[in-house]
Formats: sequence, structure tokens, C-alpha cells
Amino acid sequence: METAPRRIGKANKNPEVLHWVCAKIEKLAELSSRKERFAVAASNIKTTSFPMLLPHRVVVTLLLSYGEPRRADVIEEQMRQIMGKGQVKWEFEMISDRPSMKLSRRNQRLARDLKEVADKWDIPLDQESSVWPTIAGLVPEYTGVVCGLGPISKQLYTPHEAVQRISILQRTLLLAEFLISQLEGIKKND
Repeated sequence: METAPRRIGKANKNPEVLHWVCAKIEKLAELSSRKERFAVAASNIKTTSFPMLLPHRVVVTLLLSYGEPRRADVIEEQMRQIMGKGQVKWEFEMISDRPSMKLSRRNQRLARDLKEVADKWDIPLDQESSVWPTIAGLVPEYTGVVCGLGPISKQLYTPHEAVQRISILQRTLLLAEFLISQLEGIKKND
């Protein structure tokens, strides 16, 4: 978003861009709905200003999570309506678009098979559902996929973030045992 630079306290018919942006972010966040499985939120705000002047440019990173791609198109149109037309110039730029992973039968079967191996070796493994964007959402429906099988960590996104070393060994064992079981299943069918 961008407006003309101006001094603090100077009367102007154009709104201060930072105040305008904050109000728009609030309205965009109101689009979020847990029931319909989508959310809109700002994750980063960067301002640009000249010395001794109010900010005249604001770049906001918005996150949009959704379950259904068709719903994302509707939400984007609603976002454009909220931004409106007026004295503040704005534009959307898509940085990345990754849909959430669908819970297909193949994905559920794969998760169940992994869970069986995990239970055999007493390896902690839980299944969660989310609308968080993931590369797994781009995998074709006819291919089974799971997401988030990495090592277990603690205190994420803090300076004390750490991986539990034992979980690296457990995940390695889990994947090795799973692949062996799949190969044995293929040999039995031949």
C-alpha cells in the first residue's frame, strides 16, 4: 500500500497509510472461520518512510489458509472488496500457493500403515488434521502422502528450539521398517 509522504500533524484528506492498513488487516482477519476451515492473518509488516515523515509505503505479508482451493478464490475476492478503491494504492502479490493436504482414503491408509509400524516399535506417532499449507497438498490424489513425519522438536520458533535426538533414530527406524513391510507385501503379491 502506498500514499504520498507527509509530515506528522499535517492535515490531509488522504488517510495515513499505516492507520489505514491496520484497519484493513482487522477487517481481513474477520473473514476467518474455524467452521469453514479458512483463516486470514498478517504475519509481517514493513514500513518505508523518509526522514522526519510518516510512513508512505507499507508492505504486509498475509497468510491465507484454506481447505478447498475454490473457497480460497472466494476469500481472495472478498479481500479485494475489503481493500476497496480509494486514495491508497494497493496490490496483492502471491508469493506462494500451497493447498492443505486432503484426507483421502490413500492418505488415511498410508497413515494407518505407518501407525501400525510405530505401534510395533513403541514409537510415538499421532495424526492431526490442519488447513496449514503444505507441499503435500500438491501431490495428486491417486498417490498416498503424509506430512510432518520429521523429528519431534520442542520450544519451536524460540532461541531454545531443539530436536529430540531420540526422535531422529525413531523416525529412521519407522521409515526403514515401513519400507521393508511394503517390499515384503510386494514380494508376496508377485
